[in-house]
Amino acid sequence: MAYHQANIQTKIDDITKEMERLRTETEMADVHSEPRMALESRHDALLNTVHYNLAKEHVRSGSSPGDVKKSTLAIISTNKKMEKEIDAIFIKRNKVHDEISRVEAEVAEIHAVMESKILDGDDELREDLRDVLSTVKAVIAETEQHEDDIVLIRHKLRAMELETTRAEKLMGGSEKAYKRLLKKDNLCKQHLEQLREITRQLGDERCLLLSTVKTLRDDVSKKEEWILNVKLPSKEEMELMKNDVAFTKKHLDVNRETIAILHQEKKKRTNEDLLKLQESRTDHGSVKAECLRLMDKINRGIISNLN
Repeated sequence: MAYHQANIQTKIDDITKEMERLRTETEMADVHSEPRMALESRHDALLNTVHYNLAKEHVRSGSSPGDVKKSTLAIISTNKKMEKEIDAIFIKRNKVHDEISRVEAEVAEIHAVMESKILDGDDELREDLRDVLSTVKAVIAETEQHEDDIVLIRHKLRAMELETTRAEKLMGGSEKAYKRLLKKDNLCKQHLEQLREITRQLGDERCLLLSTVKTLRDDVSKKEEWILNVKLPSKEEMELMKNDVAFTKKHLDVNRETIAILHQEKKKRTNEDLLKLQESRTDHGSVKAECLRLMDKINRGIISNLN
């Protein structure tokens, strides 16, 4: 029950996130919505600022607009190539996500079937199955974490692309601005390399997940075969086992009573032996005192005879 509740909660969270994303995209797509109008207003204000700064930079440096345009076109072309590569990576990620969803559905179906079969069966078998399912769930969670990392990197690349575009407009042939633009471009390439590395890790996680699911299927098949081959005792055998248990319990109670009687008898004999020992010690003291008295009397007689 807890497993299915966790799955349902996860799906609810995913649906909530997707609804929030669609709401944001819908607002941004509506040209008359407040967020879209505010964004366009800020864009126009920034664009005017850029044009003003660009005009000042042209007057100050006297650079050639042709060189600026050539560099700008080259950077835009590079950014478009990067964007295509990123889109391809996200397409692969969506395919992997679909595959993971399909595998999750298969695992849930197998889990439901096996749980119904082993509900009255071996507790150890049920525990093993739950451990394997926990492992699969952990792998899926780690895969989703990698997907979140990819989304964050994509947002960073988008932000850096906006910074690059802004730097293009402000550059105006300035060598210093051009160096900053190259630095931003190098950072974009570094993030792209990180994105490729995360994509590779995502592929490894997918292989691990598929391997775990295969192991789970094999283990479930073996357990199912074992359950089918288990021979339950017949009614006659169960009656014999119950009679043996009752007979053993009865004789166990008799043995306990006998042991209690023996303990009492032993305690009684021990007390009697202690009393006899004390009496013997008392008699031994009396005899010793009498012997000393006789020895003293004899010594006195001998001394008187000598005198």
